[in-house]
Amino acid sequence: MPSSQRARELISRFLRHAGHYHRQALRFHVSQELFSSYQIDTGTRLLLKTVSDLARAQSLRKILDLGCGYGPLGLTMAKVRPDCTVHLVDRDALAVAFARHNAQLNKLSNTQIGGSLGYDDVPHNDFDLVLANIPGKAGLPAIKSFLLDARHVLQPEGVMALVVVTPLAADIAETLTDPNIELMLREDGTEHVVFHFRFLSKNAENDQDRVNAFDRGVYDRGDMGIDYRGLRFHMQSVRGLPEFDTLGHQSELLLAGLQKIKQAGEPTNRALVLNPGQGHVPVALWKECQPQMMTLVDRDLLSLRASARNLLANGCTVDHFTLLHQSGLISEGIDSVDLILGTLRDSEGLQANYGVVQQAAGLLAPKGQLLIAGGGTAIARMEKPIKADKLLLVRQRKRNRAKRMLVLQPR
Repeated sequence: MPSSQRARELISRFLRHAGHYHRQALRFHVSQELFSSYQIDTGTRLLLKTVSDLARAQSLRKILDLGCGYGPLGLTMAKVRPDCTVHLVDRDALAVAFARHNAQLNKLSNTQIGGSLGYDDVPHNDFDLVLANIPGKAGLPAIKSFLLDARHVLQPEGVMALVVVTPLAADIAETLTDPNIELMLREDGTEHVVFHFRFLSKNAENDQDRVNAFDRGVYDRGDMGIDYRGLRFHMQSVRGLPEFDTLGHQSELLLAGLQKIKQAGEPTNRALVLNPGQGHVPVALWKECQPQMMTLVDRDLLSLRASARNLLANGCTVDHFTLLHQSGLISEGIDSVDLILGTLRDSEGLQANYGVVQQAAGLLAPKGQLLIAGGGTAIARMEKPIKADKLLLVRQRKRNRAKRMLVLQPR
């Protein structure tokens, strides 16, 4: 089954809506987990309005949609300009899956769609136009890098067109006072502001040797030390992920479960960590059990990068872990494992989260264990279908404040 199809099936509800631009009609399937799932948001509409002339330019050949979501910006441009190649990237694997699906839905063959943390995974440096609906929650350092690092991916006459919510407009305007930047347009809407700009000259540094934003520390928040029941390790936290200054209750449940597994001497040669966040759980797993191989799975590329860095900083080497940027656990790269542990996103709903539990059951070795934590209500509701399907046996139930954890094993 194609990964995009499976990702859509794992979402409890997805919506459909349509849009029109330059007399072209498009249809979109949208997950409730993605931004602006009920309709194309007003910021995107304003940005599309302002780039109408750019979309007609004969010189336009290559377009980048940065943070594409389900694809309203990039796929609209691909529909209007079938002679152009449109690249769509997002750090969320679920967004990537829906953008790919929507490209197929609208029969668009002039797109390339994939995961990227900002520009870090964009291999090209010759775009004529970069489009972005900048998320306010990204944090000012990351937002500034979205603007200034565009010089690495634009061709000399290329333009970046972006939209932000009005409270961010002053910071954006200040950033664009750089003497190497020409502000071409500013348009204020009711709640959003659009900026178009270009660079007056390419940066002298070699684009092939540039340091990506993550390694430059653009997302860094601060150092933190963890001391949980004698288990000690050091972490570098990042903006945009929870548990940036302390362990959450669900991570504490998982760490307590790990310590019991270690005490019991149960097998952990091959392990999988779902939604590792800042990396607390995989680092604890390495410190306590040192499995031969860990697989980290998350739809958020920032989480995977942060977790990998923290593993390396705590003595784990690259030959002991692998990263999978995807939604759900279906992958040819995952073998039978002794231990699966991680958290569920409560917002994804029972159907999606139980789908992940079903997938986990298919990956566990005969004597393997699944430790799954999340919101108390979400985990409690999970028990009914688990018992009905008889795929897994509930071995233990644990609670820490409003969070709960189930310890499951194959029947």
